[in-house]
Amino acid sequence: MEEIKNAFKNALHGERAHLSVEKALEGLTVDVAGKEIGNSPYTIWQLIKHISFWNDYGMDYLTENKLPGVKTAAQGWVEEKGPTDEAELSGAIRKLLTDIEKAQDWVERIETFNVPSNYGNPWNVYQMMASHISYHLGELVLLRRMAGDYPPPSGGYSW
Repeated sequence: MEEIKNAFKNALHGERAHLSVEKALEGLTVDVAGKEIGNSPYTIWQLIKHISFWNDYGMDYLTENKLPGVKTAAQGWVEEKGPTDEAELSGAIRKLLTDIEKAQDWVERIETFNVPSNYGNPWNVYQMMASHISYHLGELVLLRRMAGDYPPPSGGYSW
C-alpha cells in the first residue's frame, strides 16, 4: 500500500514525469501570466485558476464538503486574462501549491482501495487531479516557451 500511496503523491506533484508545478511557475511575472499568446484559447493565468478550480472540487469530494454541481465547462475558467498585480499572482500560485500539498497529505489517510466517495473512490479523485494537473501544466510550460519565458530561473527540462 505504501508504494501505491507514494505513486499517487508523486503523480500529484509531477515527480518522475515532468517539472514540478512549483518549478514550472517559478519566476512567472504578471505580464507573462496575462499575456495572450498565439492562438491559445487561454492565458497562463487562466490555466492556473482553472487547475485550482478543479483541485478544489477534488478536495471537496475527499472531504465530503459538497460544492454546487458544475453545469458547464465555462464555470471552470475565469474571464480575467491576467492577475491585477504581483500579490494576486503569488497568492494564486501559493494556493495552487498548498492545495497540491493538502492532496498529498490526504493520500496518507486512505487505508484501503474500497473507501467509497461520491466520485467512486478516493483513488479516482487523486488520479483525476494528477492527470488534470499534468495535462494543463504541459500547456502552461508550452505557453511560457512561446512567450520567451522558459526555462524558469533555476532551470527546467529542455526536451
